Amino acid sequence: MFVKGQLNRDLVIEKAAELIETVGLDEMTLSRLAKELGIKSASLYNHIGSINDLRSSLTAKSMQLLGEACRNAVVGKSGDEAILAMAYAYRKFAKMKPQLYKAFIQNSLLSQAERIQHGALLTQTLERLMEPYGYNEKEALHIARGIRVFLFGFVYMGDGGFFKSTKASVDMSFEYLMKELIAHIRDHQVESGKKPSALL
Repeated sequence: MFVKGQLNRDLVIEKAAELIETVGLDEMTLSRLAKELGIKSASLYNHIGSINDLRSSLTAKSMQLLGEACRNAVVGKSGDEAILAMAYAYRKFAKMKPQLYKAFIQNSLLSQAERIQHGALLTQTLERLMEPYGYNEKEALHIARGIRVFLFGFVYMGDGGFFKSTKASVDMSFEYLMKELIAHIRDHQVESGKKPSALL
């Protein structure tokens, strides 16, 4: 229960982000959220304009949290180790918070400007990951996009139950493919003479 004046929009979004992992993103309603908060549905409109407002806010929240998880995973690391750590953090977020990750991939709910704003931390982290390899700006962008495509696709298929073979675990495939991708990035790097330094 919240006393008058104690509740704010940030707290509402935070509680909604917790609740969707129990009830499901698609099943979330304003009345259910209001009940969880211990307030009347009418009072919720002081902070949330509509269900679409809530869903877009959850998408923004998920982008920020995923960015933080990936950024934190690479602190003190550089080069191959940093890329692998970021990849594991991305996949862990998707597995531990599947409904919030579902909100993340529904980024069409946001405007282009909002996607750039809330996705900035993840984008910046990927840019920093490329620095030790000496690629130019355009090459680094291609590779960063490739990493994101791989992670998105593997989470969707690998953790979505598409891979049924018992010859190798999904976890083993993820590690193998990430290391192969990293080896490609390393082996085709531009010789810059820079010594990789720890990130962040």
